[in-house]
Amino acid sequence: MSSAMLPNGPLQVVFSFDTTGSMSSALTEVRGRLSDMLQRLQTDLPAVTTAVVAHGDYCDERKPYLTKHLDFTDDLPRLVDFVNKVETTFGGDEPEAYEVMLRLVRRDLTWSAGSQRVLVVIGDAFPHPPNDKQNKDNIDWKEETRLLQKMGVRIYGVQVNNSDKSTKFFRTMTEITDGQHLNLSEFGTLCDVIMAICYREKGAEFLQNYEAEVRAREGRMALHKDLEGVFGVLRRADSSAAASATTTTDRPTKAVRLVKLTKAASLTKATSISKTGKKSKPVTAAKKLVARAARTTAAQSDSKRLTKPSTITRKLNREKVPETNFRFNRLCWSPWKLAVVPAEAEVSSGQWRRFLRGAARARGGPELGGVATGKRSQASVLCEAAVQTRPGARRHVVWCRVLPASSANRLSLSRLMASQSVRAQLERVMRSGCRLWVRWAKVTRRQDKDEVKQEVKGVYDYAWCHSNGCHRDVWVCNNGVASHRVQIAGALA
Repeated sequence: MSSAMLPNGPLQVVFSFDTTGSMSSALTEVRGRLSDMLQRLQTDLPAVTTAVVAHGDYCDERKPYLTKHLDFTDDLPRLVDFVNKVETTFGGDEPEAYEVMLRLVRRDLTWSAGSQRVLVVIGDAFPHPPNDKQNKDNIDWKEETRLLQKMGVRIYGVQVNNSDKSTKFFRTMTEITDGQHLNLSEFGTLCDVIMAICYREKGAEFLQNYEAEVRAREGRMALHKDLEGVFGVLRRADSSAAASATTTTDRPTKAVRLVKLTKAASLTKATSISKTGKKSKPVTAAKKLVARAARTTAAQSDSKRLTKPSTITRKLNREKVPETNFRFNRLCWSPWKLAVVPAEAEVSSGQWRRFLRGAARARGGPELGGVATGKRSQASVLCEAAVQTRPGARRHVVWCRVLPASSANRLSLSRLMASQSVRAQLERVMRSGCRLWVRWAKVTRRQDKDEVKQEVKGVYDYAWCHSNGCHRDVWVCNNGVASHRVQIAGALA
């Protein structure tokens, strides 16, 4: 690591894409989620800046391009616009111009003093050697990698095939820079891999929380083998780093006495008689396996049970979590229903009334609906509300409430939004021209509402559930390009 690099300095991340024909799907995969990804990273990782490099091969130099890049910036609209507009290239047969990309990252990007420096190389090929006739500048990719290492740049190589030459390139490049070599079999997990890399650079706690979120999204289904492998590699890397950090360079001069280890008790033999004189029953490995299988089957049979939260050391901002990643998305949710609009907004149908002293209109009567829970049901009902910055835009979930089943047969906005702090937040977003949507789901497990509330709010941080308020804002996108920020929650006096 370079001496100029500070362990807690601002994070600078470069995303490098091989844009030749075989890799065009990588850009397609990232474009659909880039705005949400970058917005979340900027929220969770303060002062992060991002650069993007696209490269083809020498045959693409005249048209469309050999390399294109956007230097480090935190300007979300510029980043999204660059990635959306950059063309794919043709490329010849392998190799591709990775050596040109490495030199560009070293020479042409504006690295800040004291920053944490990361390069994520996404590709499926390998570079030209220095003596290749197309490599007119005789660029040596190994030398470029060593120079990047001296600058304190850590390289993560995301390889999307398993050819021997590509594997050798990605492995060597990451080993030189103390990075990690990550293998993918397809592009569908690429965005999760990018997020995991960024969180790993911020700290093991951030990576742990993101892994828990992704696993919760999958529920009882097995995690994709690519993600299982990536999280495993990144976790092991953190463990190795922690272990090496605790070692010292001083070696003991005296002989170390070895302690004799006691032989582990047999799994198939009875244990010895204890001091109380009672003999414990034999426990066999087979019985343990049978018991474990029975517990697993019983757990899977209750399909409507809330997922038991895994250890979360930091709550997740609910508005940043997409529906596919939401821990409780397997409940039977109602459709989102438009509930509150600004007073001047046009609405097509339904029963609407004045709300918030005339600042808004709220849907009432049977149009809002209710939850059929049965006469003797002990179920609870989980309600969520989301802010939408404009019609057709993404809904940002900011509030939740857990109701007993007995009070959920007919939902009332006046009751749901009874809290003064919640009404103050609602009035704030109405003045900004936003709209409010609500939905609900029945939790059939026999738990009282306080237990359900503890499960949900133990994992997620809802912006409107702070009695004193909190500041949260989101980007508004027009035609796929972020244009400005809108506040969806604020501090309350």
